[in-house]
Amino acid sequence: MDAAIDKDLLLLIAQGNEEAFRQLFNVYLPKLTGYLNPIIKFPAVAEEVAMDVLTKIWLARDMLPQVENIDAFFFRIARNKAIDYLRSVANKPEIKDETWIHSQGLSESEMADYQLCQREFNAALMNAINMLSPQRKKIFLLSRDAGMTHEQISKLTGLSKATINNHLTDAQKFLRTHLLQQVDLITLLIFLHKIH
Repeated sequence: MDAAIDKDLLLLIAQGNEEAFRQLFNVYLPKLTGYLNPIIKFPAVAEEVAMDVLTKIWLARDMLPQVENIDAFFFRIARNKAIDYLRSVANKPEIKDETWIHSQGLSESEMADYQLCQREFNAALMNAINMLSPQRKKIFLLSRDAGMTHEQISKLTGLSKATINNHLTDAQKFLRTHLLQQVDLITLLIFLHKIH
C-alpha cells in the first residue's frame, strides 16, 4: 500500500469504516507479527501482541488522521507493546532477572525510551484524573483500580447503572482528549488500557 492509499484508509477508518479497517488489518497483521517474532520469540504470542496493537488503533481511530508515517507509527507501538509484554513475563517467578528482556534483542535505549514514555504517561494521567469532578473521579477509580462492575459501583454510590456508565464514558472521553494534548499519540495508544 502506498502512502496516499494509507492516508485515504486512515481517513475512512477514522470515520468508523469497518471494511477499511479490515483492509488495514489484513495488510498489517502479518507485517507486525513478522516484526515482533524476533523480539518475542513465540509466533503465537507475537501475533497476539500484533492483534492487540491493531485493536488499540481501532479504539483510537478518530486520532488516525494525525499520523504522518504509518509504518513508523505502527512499528513503534508494536515495539513498545513487545517491551510491555516482556516486562510482564519477566515478573513471573520462573524468570528472576529483568536482563532477560535484553536478551530478546532489545537495546538499553529502547528500554529507556519505553520507561520514559511510561513515566510521562502516568504523570499526565494522574494530572488528568485529578481534573475530573470528585464524583466522576471516584467512579472512574472504583472501576479502573478496584475492578468494580457498574452494578457494584451503583450499589456503593446509590446511582443508577446508566448514570455510572455515563460517568465512565465521559471520564474516558475527557482523559483521552486531555492526554492527547499532553503526550504523543504513540504513547497514548501504548498505555490506552490504563484509562479503560
